[in-house]
Order: sequence, then structure tokens, then C-alpha cells
Amino acid sequence: MTNNQELNSAYEKAIKLLSIRMHTSFELTNKLKLRGFAADVITETLEKLKEERFLNDDSVAEAYVDSLIRYKTFGYYGIMAKLKQKGINFDLAEKIVSDKLSTEEEEKIAKKLMDKNKSSGLKAAESLKRKGFRSQVIARVTKSS
Repeated sequence: MTNNQELNSAYEKAIKLLSIRMHTSFELTNKLKLRGFAADVITETLEKLKEERFLNDDSVAEAYVDSLIRYKTFGYYGIMAKLKQKGINFDLAEKIVSDKLSTEEEEKIAKKLMDKNKSSGLKAAESLKRKGFRSQVIARVTKSS
């Protein structure tokens, strides 16, 4: 394949992947690598997608955090870990999570998880810690139960 054909092929594959769901640059890079595209082709493809506004890590991270807060039971550190898995840089992740997840909101999520699991005390604290809740949230929620 000529370089131009490979670029078109990588671009088409990337568009197909993005039509299924939003991806971060990191995720898309990994998926294109798995499909055998060269690093320079992937880089050029990602740049084109960014220019055309089909690829935006900020938007993906914001939507993902909104989804995790609304539908899942993760605390601050749990959400930060999920963003790291998606290849979102720490500064961006911290900014988004700090903006979208107040301590009060995190407490509501922790209480919801405790009610769902019907747990209290040490067992609840351990469960909340595994889900990435901040220690001050865990202390406040387990004290009030």
C-alpha cells in the first residue's frame, strides 16, 4: 500500500471506530496500532481528525465523567483512575473531576452505594475505599450511618 492509501485506510478505520463511540487519542492510537498501521500514519490520521473536530480528548473526558457520576458509583480517585486508563492526562482529568464532582456530590454517591449494599461501619469504609472515594468523604458518610 502506498502511504496515501494507508492514510486513507487508517482514516476510514478511525472514522468507523468513532462512529461507534467517542474515543480518546490514546484509545484510537492503540486500536489503529492493533490493526497494523504505522506510527507516522496514526499520528497524521489523529492530527487530521483533531483538525476536523472529530477527535477531542476534552469532550470525551467530560462526557465520560458525567456518565460515571450519573450511572456508576465511583469516588474521586476511582474516576481519576478510569480517566488514566483512557489516556487522559492528569491535569485535564483533575480539572474536569474537580469541576464536576464536589465533595457533597461524592457523599451522595457514597450514601447511594452504602444503601444499595446495605453496609455500614468498617465493611462500608473498605468498599468505598476500593471504589476510590476520598477519605474525608468516607469518614463523613460512615459516621452518619
